Order: sequence, then C-alpha cells, then structure tokens
Amino acid sequence: MHGNAQESLPLPIPRVLQAPPTVADAGSIVAEHGVAAVPLTATLAIADLRLYDQELATLFPFSAAYYPEDSIRALVRTRAQEWLTRLTTTPGANLTGRHCISFAEVASRAEQDTMARRVFDTCLAALPQGRTGAVARSMVLAAAVAQFTASRYDSVRLVRTLPMAEAFATQLAALPASGYGTRSDSTDVLYRQVDAMRGVMRAAHAVHASSNLLRSAGQILPFIGRLGPGERSDAIVYQFPYPEVATAMLELPHGRATLDSLHARLSALLDGDLSALQGAMAALARIGQSAPPILAHAWLNTSDSLYAERPRTHAFDDGAVRVLFFDGLGSEALPALERIQRRFPTGVQVLLITKTYGAIGQDIATPAEEVSWLAKYYKDYRHLTMPIAIWAGTKIAGEYGSHRPAPSPVDTAYLLHWMPSKCVLVDGHGIVREYCMLRTRTQEVQLTHRVEALVNGLHSAPARPSHQ
Repeated sequence: MHGNAQESLPLPIPRVLQAPPTVADAGSIVAEHGVAAVPLTATLAIADLRLYDQELATLFPFSAAYYPEDSIRALVRTRAQEWLTRLTTTPGANLTGRHCISFAEVASRAEQDTMARRVFDTCLAALPQGRTGAVARSMVLAAAVAQFTASRYDSVRLVRTLPMAEAFATQLAALPASGYGTRSDSTDVLYRQVDAMRGVMRAAHAVHASSNLLRSAGQILPFIGRLGPGERSDAIVYQFPYPEVATAMLELPHGRATLDSLHARLSALLDGDLSALQGAMAALARIGQSAPPILAHAWLNTSDSLYAERPRTHAFDDGAVRVLFFDGLGSEALPALERIQRRFPTGVQVLLITKTYGAIGQDIATPAEEVSWLAKYYKDYRHLTMPIAIWAGTKIAGEYGSHRPAPSPVDTAYLLHWMPSKCVLVDGHGIVREYCMLRTRTQEVQLTHRVEALVNGLHSAPARPSHQ
C-alpha cells in the first residue's frame, strides 16, 4: 500500500444489524477528502435490499427456532416500497441501461409485479431487434424469468407470476442459435435459455402446475443437446430438475411410458450413460407406491413413547399428509420442521425419523438408556412437539471388537443411501409422492408449497401409477 494512512480513503462504517440506515440515508454518506457521494441508482437500491436480506437472515437464521415469516416479508416489502418511491421521485436518478433490470427487481420486491413487467417490456423495446441486440435481450429476458420465478415467493404469488415468466422464457427461447459476434456470446445466450427454462420448471413444480412443467421439460432438452458432451452431462445433472419432472410424469395416467420416453431422450443426450442419474432414478422407484412402514422402538410425543424391545409401526393411510424427515441430533432442519407443523396444525403430520448410536456422548449406553436420554433431549433442549420415531436396534458385533446397533430396515426401504438428509412426502392415501431437500430457508419455502398443494389436492389425488 502506497502513501500513509492519512492519504487513504476512509472505510465505510459497518452496519449495526439491529438498526440499519433508513432508505433516505442509504447511499447519501459523503466520503472525506472531497470524494463524491454514492450516486442514487436502482442498483444501489438492490445492493441495500440484498444486504437487508442478509441482516434479517443473520437475526433469524434457518436453524433458529422462531422465524417470523410474515413479519420479515412485510419488512422487506416496506423497505422496497420506500426505495421505489425514492427512485421515482428523485430527479436525475439513473434508471437506464442495466439499472432498468435493478429497478424491475426493486418493484418486484415491493410486490409490484405489474410494474416490474412493464419495466422489463420497456427495457426490451429500447433494444435493437435481430442478432444485433440478441445478447443484450437475452440478459434482460433471463433476468425477467429469474425475477418472476424467485424461490422467495409463496405459492399464491407464484401462480400469479408464472405466466409472466413463461412469456419472457418463450421470447428468450426464440432468440437465434448462432450468428453472434463471438463464441462466448453464443454460449452466454444458450446458457441463459437453459437457465430460464429451468427456472420456469422449478416454479411450475412448486405450485404443482404439471402441464407447465412438462411443456418446459420438452422445450429445454433441445437446448441442452446443443451443448458440448461434457457440458450436457453437467446440465442434466445440475440444471435439469429430473426428480421434479419425473414426479410430474408419474402422476399422469400413462406416466410410466412417458417417463421411459424421457429416459430414452436423456440417454441419447448422455451417449447411453444414465449413471449420473442413478441415485435420483432409484428414489423414483418409490414414488407412486405405498409408503414402506416406519419401524421404531419408541414413538416420542405420541401415546406410544416408551421404549420396547420389539419395534412397532404406525399406519400412514389415515388421510393425513406426512413429511418424513430422516436425520439425527444435530440437524439444523429441526426448527424448520416445527415451523412447517405449526403452519399446518391439522391434516399434516411432520415425523422425525432417527436412530440410536450405541452411546450417550462418550459413554456406552443400552438402547433403553439412549432412548430415555433422547426423549429428554428432544423435549427439554430442542423443545420439539412433532412425533419422533426412534430405531434402537440391538447391538451386534463389528470389527475390532466393536458393538453397534443393528441398522434400521427403513434406511433400505426408503433408499436413504441415495438420498441422505431428505424429506419424503406421503399423501393422505399413504402414497409416496416426492423426495425433497431441507437444508436451507429456500428449500423450507419450497417444501411448504408442496405440502400445501398436497393438502389442497387430497380429494382429487391422481390414480396410482403403474410400475409394472
């Protein structure tokens, strides 16, 4: 570093989480030594709103027992509305070029979706047609799709914004496949097309819009086929939502044949090698089938809580939608499970499925002793009220003189070697409907959407697909 400390620019003052600056103050601090203030732009507004998101996430993390979802949504909406007012009433605020995309995001965060759509349309109208403006158009269109399929939206809002996203995704898909100035431009457009259709598929899946999901799945595969061989594999494994698409297919009257057709197309894209999808395909074997019974030696928070040497099972086919979560003591998802249970006090049962490990800390323990300790831990320390199924297998001899509890047959029945730390959704008819992740706040919101859709669709459940 050249010069002394007196000549260096001052560092910004760190924010205090409990008291972030007001919208009127944000960006208005003038640095010392004559450095100009930060210009007022929509990009500045988005930077502030994203930092505000991080502050709220720090105050109320995914692992927190309490997450005031409605209050947080109202806080973000209010701050975004304040930014929207400031941007539209301040002379000279820069709302051109890339700032238009940021301005549309501010409007969307203020839950002014119609305004956001108009901003994107205005931005697109200012760009040249044909290949000349295709790269810039692809960037705006991809941003619009991402904005209207955001995972932070609840299911009611996604239903409203999904048609907007599909309209912009259709425009993006229609852009020419070649003829750009550089190979990088062509690749950027292609990846934006793939990402946009993936976003539409995930939003459609979140609200169980199966026809939209399958239509987008048919559209995305030709674009994936234009990628190089190695890129195709990555796109299918990481960008093509295979479990969601396959789940929707299995709900169709001839779902198995439709899924076989998808496998053939994916196999052709992967040069006949479907091993990358082996785990997801294995789990899908359970979808549409009766949920395997859960065997447990104790069912905490039920009338069957006491440990018994012989495991017992509880029936699923009783009209309740179930969220089965397989994990152990330290899972950060436990508060999220409690939040989901509170959100659906009737018609839904969240069930934690765990097991003993043969010891309490460093002390070797019998199954009965460990179950007794776990009961106290979950009740007094974690304050869980949901039912908890504990497998406490008899200890069996292992290598080097060790003795470990016998593994639970449930692990094999639910293919947990392929799907660790997963939720399994079971509908009110006792049928496995889906495998879902639950490791982040976003995934909690998505899982809530799916549970809500199952609850609302109980009386019109699709026919059980054939797995002959």
